[in-house]
Amino acid sequence: MLSFIAVAEGFHTMGFPLLAIMAMFASKLTTGTAGRIADRWFIALLALQGLITLRTVMHADTTWLIHMGTLMLLIVGPVVIPSLRHPQNQPVK
Repeated sequence: MLSFIAVAEGFHTMGFPLLAIMAMFASKLTTGTAGRIADRWFIALLALQGLITLRTVMHADTTWLIHMGTLMLLIVGPVVIPSLRHPQNQPVK
């Protein structure tokens, strides 16, 4: 039986980066009210992933490369991945 510490370490290593990547895809692939909620989740998880990456680099953790790659994907991904939202439907600011 896995201990709580082992499960938490596994979530820290791969679970949270995958959750953040799924939030990025959800924010690009949803529209309407769900899209705005997904955008908020993505921004929150992006900030949290940045803090987690900073912590792993400062502590010289062995998972720093996974977290740096995830952070890079979360920054570049929204620019590269096409959105399902039409520019005509977006309000002009």
